[in-house]
Amino acid sequence: MKQNKYDDVVFFSEYEKMPRSVKGLEGAGEWPVIKAILPELKNKNVLDLGCGFGWHCRYAREQQASSVIGVDISEKMLQKARKMTDDSAVSCIKMPIEDINFSDSQFDVVISSLAFHYVKSFEIVCQKVLWFFKSQEGLLFFLLNILFLLLGTNKIGIMITMEIAYIGLLTIISLKACVIQPS
Repeated sequence: MKQNKYDDVVFFSEYEKMPRSVKGLEGAGEWPVIKAILPELKNKNVLDLGCGFGWHCRYAREQQASSVIGVDISEKMLQKARKMTDDSAVSCIKMPIEDINFSDSQFDVVISSLAFHYVKSFEIVCQKVLWFFKSQEGLLFFLLNILFLLLGTNKIGIMITMEIAYIGLLTIISLKACVIQPS
């Protein structure tokens, strides 16, 4: 089975309390960076991989995207996304990211935020996603967040955030790391 800790009742109840879950995009520290590099979404077909509560899906529609498909493996996440989204142009599909299979040239923009660290083969998913683009002008944007809990009595964690944007043949990568002391 593909990794899905979000349907665990205890984990999900804690996740719902996080600022990004309560406040949406404005509660996500990475949102200003994502928003700054997203292309215009008006009249675009958008795919959101690992859509969670559907914040990026709704944002895309607020920006007048023609259609948005959100994919997530978690039924609890999708229930929340559907409850918060009243828009027939937004569809939410329960599916592991690794199993995506859409038509050739179906999407103008593909977004994934904080989901690819769960995927076994990032390369295979990227190859699939590139097939879905309508043209070389499409944008593929991934934000990865990997929290490693290191061994030892101090239980220090290292959080690495990597932002990758592929715009045609241009690749933009930003890597930030910080040490976190659990409370």
